[in-house]
Amino acid sequence: VGPKTGQGATRERRKRHMSEDLSGGVEPVPVPLLAAVGVPVPAFQYMQFSDIHEPRSLIYDPCACQQPRSTRSPPVRTRAMASGQVDDLGEQEAVSLTGAGDGTADGGSASGPCASGCPCARGDSAVLSDLPLYECGSRCPCGPACGNRASQQGIRAALHVRHVAHTGWGLVAAAAIPAGTLVCTYAGELLTRAEAVRRAAEYEREPVHHLLVLREHTGGQVLCTHIDAGAAGNVTRFVNHSCAPNLSARAVRCGSFVPRIALFASRDIRGGEELTMDYGTGSASSSQVPCHCRSSACRGYLPGAAI
Repeated sequence: VGPKTGQGATRERRKRHMSEDLSGGVEPVPVPLLAAVGVPVPAFQYMQFSDIHEPRSLIYDPCACQQPRSTRSPPVRTRAMASGQVDDLGEQEAVSLTGAGDGTADGGSASGPCASGCPCARGDSAVLSDLPLYECGSRCPCGPACGNRASQQGIRAALHVRHVAHTGWGLVAAAAIPAGTLVCTYAGELLTRAEAVRRAAEYEREPVHHLLVLREHTGGQVLCTHIDAGAAGNVTRFVNHSCAPNLSARAVRCGSFVPRIALFASRDIRGGEELTMDYGTGSASSSQVPCHCRSSACRGYLPGAAI
């Protein structure tokens, strides 16, 4: 039998390309999708970062650190995916922010003019502390290669997506990841609270959804960021819940009051281990959705809380 031609060959090339790199070349390193024969490929548009647009007045002052590079931040890039379905990503609740950026995607030391003394890098250097994390933004003159832009550099850890027992699609570490590493950022559509409430009610009738809500408790107020990765997002939409997770969600601000949601390794992660996060601290019994994390700390049900 000769090689396929026409539409059949195009479908085969697209399927092979996606299995080699789910991001289609968008991320700095490929993220393979390991799917068994006959298993539908998840359907979504690949979005490296959430597209944050705000009035100039809502963006904090940039630093004055000088570096002979472009002042533009890396662009938000997207790629269309094929058909299928993935696991649920429910609500995520975080009661605090984290420490200022370490400057690299792998938890190492920052480099360049923003490595020390940069006002955008204020705070503690421990990425898993409870202090706010800020990075240089689009109006900072240091450029996209600045060491204080870890969450803006895309995925650099070795990861792949595959089916995981009892939970379906999951994101897996292809190699060891040290504690404190910025593994990935949760990307998708940024929603108003009203739209998030509407979609949450709609998703109650569906077995799968990817609506994440980050809550920041500060000064007696609760700041909420709503992101839906159902139609568009990156590989973090495959992160399953665990009552004993190995990832911790933190808010990272890059010149904007609307944060990116960064997922850090909360402990050393072995190669071949599934990456998990805690979907929230709301009442587990209120969701009535069974939890399949099988950890010794399992609460029995996925967390449930109002938007």
